[in-house]
Amino acid sequence: MAENEANSEEDFMGVMLSKFRSVEEHDANTINKATSLTLVLAAEDTTSITMTWALALLLNNCDTLNKVQQELDIHVGKDKLLISESDTKNLVYLQSIIKETLRLYSPAPLSVTHEAIEDYTVHGYDVLVLQLTLTNVLHWFEFETPSGEAADMCEAPGLTSPKATPLKVYISPRLPAFIYNSNT
Repeated sequence: MAENEANSEEDFMGVMLSKFRSVEEHDANTINKATSLTLVLAAEDTTSITMTWALALLLNNCDTLNKVQQELDIHVGKDKLLISESDTKNLVYLQSIIKETLRLYSPAPLSVTHEAIEDYTVHGYDVLVLQLTLTNVLHWFEFETPSGEAADMCEAPGLTSPKATPLKVYISPRLPAFIYNSNT
């Protein structure tokens, strides 16, 4: 404890290592690995769940999907493969879609509120990774359901809120073929 108080600049891993060095009944490396893995998987799980809900919502609202892809064409164009953080500042409609998805289908349903707030933080989740991932996926592909019918929007029970049924989607390239072969 005195070691941590002396160094208030210590990062998360430093604190974990110092706390579990003296615990004899548990293997410190195992505890630290398990804790780190839990944090990484929790972040991945909530991002993939939110991406799935966003795509399902867009598949059920083709006009909205077309409008967000038009916004991408206007502000990014079809001659660029990877969209960066700086490209997203003008994608206001896409940002609204992400916020609405998080409001309707929170990755943490046990949280107090389902209301999205500004500054790209919703329920404590940084939305930038989700925004960049969804932006690139919507930019790269056209989407449709295999049957042409609406995607099922039922939630499965659990600590996170995955869809009850897997999202089945046909994708096709949206950009000119030469763009996929470039690294731009």
